[in-house]
Amino acid sequence: MSAAACSREDAPRGTVWLYGLHAVAAALANRRAGCVACVTEDAEVPGGEAAATWPLQPERVDRARFDQLLGRDIAHQGAALLADLLAPPSLQHVLERPGPIIVLDQVTDPRNVGAILRSAAALPPPR
Repeated sequence: MSAAACSREDAPRGTVWLYGLHAVAAALANRRAGCVACVTEDAEVPGGEAAATWPLQPERVDRARFDQLLGRDIAHQGAALLADLLAPPSLQHVLERPGPIIVLDQVTDPRNVGAILRSAAALPPPR
């Protein structure tokens, strides 16, 4: 499958578009199954550090096609990955892990998620 064949609305069932250089790199580093990785020239940095280290050869897509795939207002940084969905952990498994639990609902801007995670990391540990 190529990026040209699959927008957000018609992505295969059980997949999701992940976007942004760090999100795509982290998903691939954690062996997240990916169907298609694509980049624009915006994502290509001097020396090719970003996509060159990915275990999956990205497809080069022009900026206009990227906007069609993901939407014009998406902050994708020129990198996206069509990835298999992760199985959600059980509530029991989550509660057994140490550390804080953050529950989010209907957050649509990834910058908000980053701000929430940074704020949570700055909080002192519970006593």
